[in-house]
Formats: sequence, structure tokens, C-alpha cells
Amino acid sequence: MCAVHSERHPVSSDDILDDYYTRPQLAAVLHKSERTLKRWDDERVGPPITYNGRDSLYRKASTHDWMRAKEQTRDRRRRRS
Repeated sequence: MCAVHSERHPVSSDDILDDYYTRPQLAAVLHKSERTLKRWDDERVGPPITYNGRDSLYRKASTHDWMRAKEQTRDRRRRRS
């Protein structure tokens, strides 16, 4: 057994994965399709992604940071031409 994961401090994969969304989970949260998330990944415009083999995982905190970074303030006055 690895020294980091001793019998005194067992770590299950569920504990580690609790901090991540799968692509289907994030698609549901963002009300987007999985295909859109894949396209964002290909274009490098979406939230940061981690790969675990073939699985795409999105760390929840990083996804929230990505959303905050996309915030925009808009001037409420309408511009006239």
C-alpha cells in the first residue's frame, strides 16, 4: 500500500472524484450538450479539463472560477447611432 494512502487514512476513488464533474454532469449543470463541451475543449475555450484515461473530468472549483471569469458588466444606457 502506498505510504500516502495508509490504513489510517484510506482514500476511495469516490472521495477523490467528489470534487469533479463528469462531462454529462457538467453538461446538465450548464444546460449545454456534451457535444458543446467537447467542442469547447477542442477549441480551448471551455473550463479547464482533466483526463483520467478516456474520462473527461472538470474540477468543480475550476469550473466555478471559469464561470466567474466570464462575467461581464454592461452599461445600462443604450447607445444611439
